[in-house]
Amino acid sequence: MSEDKIFVTGSAVVMLDGASAFTSAAVSVSAYADRLGRNLCHGLDGEGDPDLRTILADAIDRTARELDLSPGRSALSTVTIARQNGTDAEFLILGDNLIALPGETITDDRLHQLGLDGAYKTMAHLGLDDWKALSDASPGDLLAVLRQGQDWEESHDPEGPNCPGPSATMTRA
Repeated sequence: MSEDKIFVTGSAVVMLDGASAFTSAAVSVSAYADRLGRNLCHGLDGEGDPDLRTILADAIDRTARELDLSPGRSALSTVTIARQNGTDAEFLILGDNLIALPGETITDDRLHQLGLDGAYKTMAHLGLDDWKALSDASPGDLLAVLRQGQDWEESHDPEGPNCPGPSATMTRA
């Protein structure tokens, strides 16, 4: 069963790229992405034109309750939403997806600031892996966390023996 899901409503397209959790999860990635996508569509089809971030937050909350999920012990998913709202197009990206438009690419800049793809092991080693707090952090705070990891690597682990693998090297922004 595919972990990637695409949903289409009357005014929006939703794409989810499911991923396994860092720890074991009671619900499969496919089931999580499917339920999240259906809840997003429910929000997008609702009354009025609520903010896409509100729709996403509500869908994540509803999915967590319906599947009885707990923080850190569930599957993950990136989310991309493109919605036609009158004459405007609205976009939301959560994670490492992108939207390619003529002359423009839209991404979730927070991941670039955090350097997430190569920094997980170092961040966990330094106790900087409070993902809830990081999800609410400002770009400046994310940059400070990244720099703390970079500084530690430069002074304590320049060759990567303590946190081997892709997380051993980060490029200073």
